[in-house]
Parts: sequence; structure tokens; C-alpha cells
Amino acid sequence: MAKTLLDLTEILSLNDTDLIHIRDSTGDRKITVGNFKSEILSTVEIISLYQGGNQKVIADAVGVSILGNTTNDPTTPATQDTLISLENRSGVPVGGLGFGITDGFTLSLINYVHGGTVLIGAEDDSGDVQTLFFGDPEGSSGVFYAGVNKLSTLDDGIRVLGSSSANPGTSGIQDTKITLTNVSGAICGALGYNDDTTLDIGNDVLDGDLNLSTNGSGIVTINGVEAATYTQTSGIELGGDFDAGVTVDCARVGNVVTISISSVTLSHADQSVVTSGAVIPTAYRPTSRGRRCVANPEATHVPEIVINTTGTLSIRYWDWTGSLVAHDSAPEFTISYVI
Repeated sequence: MAKTLLDLTEILSLNDTDLIHIRDSTGDRKITVGNFKSEILSTVEIISLYQGGNQKVIADAVGVSILGNTTNDPTTPATQDTLISLENRSGVPVGGLGFGITDGFTLSLINYVHGGTVLIGAEDDSGDVQTLFFGDPEGSSGVFYAGVNKLSTLDDGIRVLGSSSANPGTSGIQDTKITLTNVSGAICGALGYNDDTTLDIGNDVLDGDLNLSTNGSGIVTINGVEAATYTQTSGIELGGDFDAGVTVDCARVGNVVTISISSVTLSHADQSVVTSGAVIPTAYRPTSRGRRCVANPEATHVPEIVINTTGTLSIRYWDWTGSLVAHDSAPEFTISYVI
């Protein structure tokens, strides 16, 4: 004999241990309801909802549990499929929380409303709801501190917000800072203002260095003074009549440039000028004419070294009578000049 939709035969009396089971015609349970008036709950399941005979929702003394289909152990790399879907009255999903939205390993919170945003908040000690995180799929996302957006993503980077509202155009005191800490929370370095008008870049590591660098021959400008270093070590760096594999070091502070080159072998030993390729970057080249420096004046043969405006390096040798002489190698040398 088929059971009715509501199995009243299972209601014995209304006490702490009694349940009401609502079943379908096959006898599968759909809803299990306990005694809500009880102050001491003697059963684990207060309300259970079923789908296809499988338990999907459990409401008990500590809250609500949502059950998926998989029994995979979450402590191992295994996919999950538990999902809460938020739908409008027409049954169209408008949001979701759970696994399986993007994949079986990612716990996702998704807003399906086109142009919709996501906000995560909490009440403070005064009972006011404060935003913790806000995200716009077509705009900025932000992380908040005490309800104030402190870190925002922008189209061209990020914005860090301090607490001072002083006008920087009138030398107002500022307090915006980015602090770098290790895993123990100890401060290792910082970039920002310390309630003053000075932008500090600090390394708090004992005996640590502070390095400002650029890629290639880029320039670092400090208060209008340009500074840069550049090193070439490839096999073709000198080129021309010089051998390969020689290191060329360039340094510039303001308009003062220093060029250092290690010992090189010249590809011919006649009396003509030996010229390299354009190894000196544009930012380090003389602007009006080649600069000359006589190196090792106590040597028997004195090299005349020229940095040309085209970035090439030229060397020729003189003896003390003023005549050009043949030479097959060049010493290590450093040249400084003003551009």
C-alpha cells in the first residue's frame, strides 16, 4: 500500500525526540521536521531536505549544512561540487557560492548580474556595517580598513590611501606609507611618509643596502640630478678593431660620466687609430665633440683614448718623441668627462 504524501503514522507525540517525516509516494523522505519548541535538542537533524532520496540540507543546533554529491576527501587534491545558487523568482541564477562555478577546486563567490559588484562587510563594535572588500568587474576593487578604502586597483596600477587630508601643494603633513615586513611581522623596509613632508625610502635591515636600478642604459633622476650605470659584457660589445668579450662599465652622475674598460687586445698593430663599435649608450656620450684622455703617461708608449660623440671608442699610441707607434693591446683605463 502506497504511503500518503504526509506520513502521519510516524507522529507519536510532540516531545523532544519526535520527528515528522514527509515522504513521496515511493516512501523516500523529502523533509524531516523536529520539535522547534524544545529548548534542549535531543536530535541532530532538526530539518533535513532531500533530492532524489539524497540528503541535501541539514539544519541543526549549530547552523545549516549543504551537501553536494561527491564524497571526495577535501584533505587530498580532489574535486568538490557543493554549491549554493541564488535565483530570482523566475528561477534564473543571480549569484552563487560554492564549488563547481569555475572548477571543482576553487571556492567561488560570483555575482551573475551584468555590471554587478561584490561587497564583503561586517559590523563594527558600534553595530555599523563596514565594508571589508569591494570589487567591480569593470572598474576598481578595494581593500578597506575601518570602513575606509586603503588599497584600490586602478587602470594604471594601484592607489594607497593614508589618513591625512592635508594639501600636498601647501607642504601639508602626510602619513601615507607602504611597509614591508617579514613573516614574523618585523619591519624590513618602508616607502612613504612618517607624519612629515619627507618621502622616505628605507631599508631597516641591519647593514642592508638600498639599490635604485634601471634596465639597460636607463637613467635614475634624483632631485633633478641624473644618475645611471650600464655594463656590457656580450661577445660583440666592442666590435670594430677590438676583440670581443670585454666589459665596458659606464657611470653617470649629473653631467659627469665615467667610462671604464678592462684590458683589450687590438685586432691590428699598425700606427692607425683603432675604433670600436658604438658601445657607449646615448645618455653617456659627449654632446659636442670627442673627449680625450691620455692614460698611463709614464709608459713607454702613451695611449690616447677618445670617446666620440657617436658612442664609439678610439685608441692610438704615441711615443715620447711625438710619433705614432704600433701597439697590439690596450691597458685597463678609466675616463671621466663632462657632457
